[in-house]
Amino acid sequence: MENNIQLLLLCALPMAAALACYLLAWLAPATARRFNGPLGAAALAGSSLLGAMLWLPLAGANVAASFSRPWVKLPDTTTLLMSGGQELFLSIPFALRLDLPGLLFAITTAGIGLAVLLYALRERRDDERRGLFFAHLTLFSAAMLMLLCCDTLLLIYIAWELMGLCSYLLIAHRATPLARRSARLAFWTTRATDFALLIGIIILMANFNVTALSGLNIAGFYQRAVELGVSHAPLEAWFGTVGILLVIAAIGKSGQFPLCFWLSGAMVAPTPVSAMLHAATMVAAGPYLLYRMSGLFFSGNGALWGGSEAAMLTACLVGAVSLILCGVMALCADDAKRVLAYSTASQLGLAILAVGALSEGAAIWQLTAHAWAKAALFLGAGLLAASLPGHSTSLKALAGSARQPLLRLALVLAALSLAGLPLLPGGQAKDSILHALWTRALVQLDPATGTSLGASFPLAQAGWTVSAVLLLLSVPLTAAYLIRLVGILGWGKPVPAAAAVAVSGDAAVEAAEHSTGAAAPSPGLTQGWGLAKGLVIALSLFGTIALALLFGPGRLSTRLPLIERPWAWAGEGSPTAWLTAAASLVFILGGAYFAWRFNVARPDEGARLLRDGNLKRTVAYFRNGMLLRQFWEKLAGRGGWLLAQTWSLSDRRVVDALVAGALSKLGNGFSEGSRIFDKRVVDGARWAFCEFWWWLRRLHQRLLQTGYVQHYMFIILLGAVVLCFVVLRPLGDTFKSILGRR
Repeated sequence: MENNIQLLLLCALPMAAALACYLLAWLAPATARRFNGPLGAAALAGSSLLGAMLWLPLAGANVAASFSRPWVKLPDTTTLLMSGGQELFLSIPFALRLDLPGLLFAITTAGIGLAVLLYALRERRDDERRGLFFAHLTLFSAAMLMLLCCDTLLLIYIAWELMGLCSYLLIAHRATPLARRSARLAFWTTRATDFALLIGIIILMANFNVTALSGLNIAGFYQRAVELGVSHAPLEAWFGTVGILLVIAAIGKSGQFPLCFWLSGAMVAPTPVSAMLHAATMVAAGPYLLYRMSGLFFSGNGALWGGSEAAMLTACLVGAVSLILCGVMALCADDAKRVLAYSTASQLGLAILAVGALSEGAAIWQLTAHAWAKAALFLGAGLLAASLPGHSTSLKALAGSARQPLLRLALVLAALSLAGLPLLPGGQAKDSILHALWTRALVQLDPATGTSLGASFPLAQAGWTVSAVLLLLSVPLTAAYLIRLVGILGWGKPVPAAAAVAVSGDAAVEAAEHSTGAAAPSPGLTQGWGLAKGLVIALSLFGTIALALLFGPGRLSTRLPLIERPWAWAGEGSPTAWLTAAASLVFILGGAYFAWRFNVARPDEGARLLRDGNLKRTVAYFRNGMLLRQFWEKLAGRGGWLLAQTWSLSDRRVVDALVAGALSKLGNGFSEGSRIFDKRVVDGARWAFCEFWWWLRRLHQRLLQTGYVQHYMFIILLGAVVLCFVVLRPLGDTFKSILGRR
């Protein structure tokens, strides 16, 4: 479906609404406080409706919607010089493109953005700066939709950076010292890895003349190499390099290990920001971009194929390590929002692992399932915190606060989906990824020759094996921290507010600043919070029951066409898939039992085991995020100190040596040379001239001034003769030439 106006409007509506919100906030702040929220919500509702209208024609025709117009044309100087004057151009179009999986996630982003804005209308009711807050939030959603829909690489990078700017503005919204510090930490951490994406885009544009994702026909490049009779190993090296650069960019943007510390620090932001940031925007951008550019990892069909073993191995290891370590941090965290933050890093690691396992369909499905469930959990935790004095989000303060049956059911369903319960969307994605890791090495690339994927990529096969083990270990871990969270919220024993949390250091500062964010103890959830509760329940039910009914087992691969591979979508309906689901269920039940026993049923026993026993230091280490923030701050600080010392040493030993040593000696030498030249040459010439003048005077006195008249008359006569020869003869020649006589 080419030049689809609906696709253009899907991106343009939120962007236009965001610009209108900024104009209102600048020109009429009072009006902006009233209308910016509804304006942004209306734009995202329109985008959701447009996405739903696009779904049926795209699903029926199994095609992608696209929109393209000429944008920038750059002269290719190299081609001009090499071709002998034939000038060619590098054309960069304004191009949009969405396939069905991308459209599903675009609808997810717009729908969750709408729910978050509606929630924020009540949550930010007493905020004097809410007009600007809603403008930032709308622009945040618009930038993510732009990233999802854009086909042009430069536009993707612009949207990528725009989300980083919006996250900085939203995290710093409270304008407290901790909020500003957390915003700077998030901004510079993600900027440090964004250069990897920029370098990758430059490589694709400069080396392969690729300006849009639809033009990244990697199989076509391999085919062209075969036609020219050359090896496509250099192509695999270049594409593998770009793939690794994309993984590095995703590490920063998605908060993967070892840069996951900024995600927990961003929890100082208001609840709507946390829900938007962790569910459908920014952090999901990294895995989604890997999904769209997964051909860089492996591409081809039949006997003609190619792939980057290094890129596959890097994605698998990054995803698997983040899945485990961030899961342990979530299990040890004592704050509900921090549990969810580390859970986000862990769940997105699973999506990145899926791309490394060449199971892109499971990756996009994992992103979708995670977005709906995580939005429900974040808004639910914020809803419960709103009923407490100071809006505390510590687990002790929130214990037993989710007493309402429907709200408790919503939180449980969302947690079970993220925990990977079979038949729910999260379980379907996790089981598909695990099945892919088990079976990838056995895939036959070329049945005629018996070439298998494992034999062709032995290092990647080792990575798949290690990742499968880590994924199995993460299943009970994920179930444990999620059941611990919802168990404490729904069935935990309430603790008096004064004894809710005992914290120190940064945690105490953060708790104090959270307390100053709320003016007074809230009277409860009876005043205007009905819509917010309904949104939490709706998000949870749609993200679990509705998605399971629409795209359940056996229907996902047919209703959501994915990237073509030489094998079927991982695990649907096979005996191995049922075995995987059964093993996952056993591990989930084990982790859930552990969490329930030691955190809900017998919390005192759990406290003695995990908080006061031999594991106390280990738990504290992981609760503090493995001290990753302190490590990077010291590394950056020590690195800066080392650079400063190096520069100081070079300034003293090199610059000063050149200036005060060599240059001063050169100056002294020049001065000495000038002195010698002045004394020997200038003064000598002066004295020689004086001697010559003295000799002329003596000669004049002795030879010319004799006192005899005849001598003087002779000199006059001699002068007259000389004058005749010097003056009169040339004058005569001149007259002759005038008169024509020779």
